[in-house]
Amino acid sequence: MADHPTDPPPDRWRWVIVVSTFFSLFLSGSMGYITGVMHVSLEETGLYGVQELAWLGSLFNCMFALTGPAASFVISMFSCRVCVVLSGVTCLIGFSLSSVVTDIRLLFLTYGFLAGFGRGLTYTGSLVILGYYFPKDSSLVTGLSTAGVGLGMFVHPRLTQALLDFYGLEGAFRLIGAISFQTCVFGFLMRPSKFEREKQLTEKRRREDDNPETQNRFLNFWNTFLTVVIQNISFTFIVLGVTLFSIGFSAVVVLLPDFYYKNGATKQEAAMAASLTGLGGFFSRTLVGIGANDGNIGKMLFFSGTNGIVGTLTFFMSIFVKSTTGRYIYAFLFGTYVGGVFTLLSPMTMDSIGVNNFAFGVGLIMFFAGAGCLVGPPTAVVIWKTSGEYLTAFLFAGLVFLGAALCGFLSELFKKIPPPQVESITEKPLLTVTTQIQEEQDS
Repeated sequence: MADHPTDPPPDRWRWVIVVSTFFSLFLSGSMGYITGVMHVSLEETGLYGVQELAWLGSLFNCMFALTGPAASFVISMFSCRVCVVLSGVTCLIGFSLSSVVTDIRLLFLTYGFLAGFGRGLTYTGSLVILGYYFPKDSSLVTGLSTAGVGLGMFVHPRLTQALLDFYGLEGAFRLIGAISFQTCVFGFLMRPSKFEREKQLTEKRRREDDNPETQNRFLNFWNTFLTVVIQNISFTFIVLGVTLFSIGFSAVVVLLPDFYYKNGATKQEAAMAASLTGLGGFFSRTLVGIGANDGNIGKMLFFSGTNGIVGTLTFFMSIFVKSTTGRYIYAFLFGTYVGGVFTLLSPMTMDSIGVNNFAFGVGLIMFFAGAGCLVGPPTAVVIWKTSGEYLTAFLFAGLVFLGAALCGFLSELFKKIPPPQVESITEKPLLTVTTQIQEEQDS
């Protein structure tokens, strides 16, 4: 396909995309890490129970991933740019409406669903456009860009606590919405790549042509699902491992500040611990991205190793929680190792299923990650209430982290068995469109 007449130099604009995704993920994609701080403030109002707030925090956290298929649809119909800009608008609406409601059912709609949905559009749109611009160096640039999430993890919990102290719950919700809305600025900088424009043209011709392929879009989706997931055992274990990781990760993120608070920490110390998870993640996302870019090391080795380490650390929570220093050490180490896992999601998907089905695969991975985030905290709370000991919730989290590590090893094992050679449903139309365009140019 010929270059667009207004295209800037490709190499230069690729790094504009990296900077744009960094700040988009910083402003909106990392807002999930305020959940624990908001949990404490909402509980102190006396209007909501612990179990209700666990479900509320789970919904908000999981929506960043459950929106994966919806975000993939927006990208397919429009572009990654539209997806990210729409995310900023949705976050503004969701957080602003949350500032004027007190009914828990309405908070599930405004805070849990709307604000969480907006955050999810940012995350998926940013990951997909990175894959389109950097199909070969996806680990490196994903590490650099998702470091924005690590920076947000460090900044947002402390900032949110300060907003709560100065402006109260209502003011904090409104200001958080305003911060997320700035994502639109960087979304507008996400120009579609040549590959993305080709896919858009393919989709447009499919919608215009009245043929059986257009009429059987659900069948095409199902065939892609069979090819990408069912017949690719290695990718199936990746999906399962990401789901288990999300269960443990969300349980710790939502419950950690409250657990520290109930074990002698002040609210400011609990918020500081949440921020330290971001500081660790800021460094690890970049370093894991650099390391995983080396083909001699392997991305699944990083995935299994980091899950195994964080699972082992979580098993020793009873030691860390006894002192302020120990609480800070665990929070920093937790953020360091889980941050590296998020860097690997996009590159693992690219390696397993290729660029043609990349948007579909990212959407699927994000959906199952969201499902894990949804059930993680409520399940941990049930285990805590049943046993009568808060610590058992973290032992449960440690166990599922180790399960995720096992799935990583199994994925690498089955990767040695070549997946069935089934033609991608997107490959043929894309090549056809490209050929037609070239023929038109030659004539």
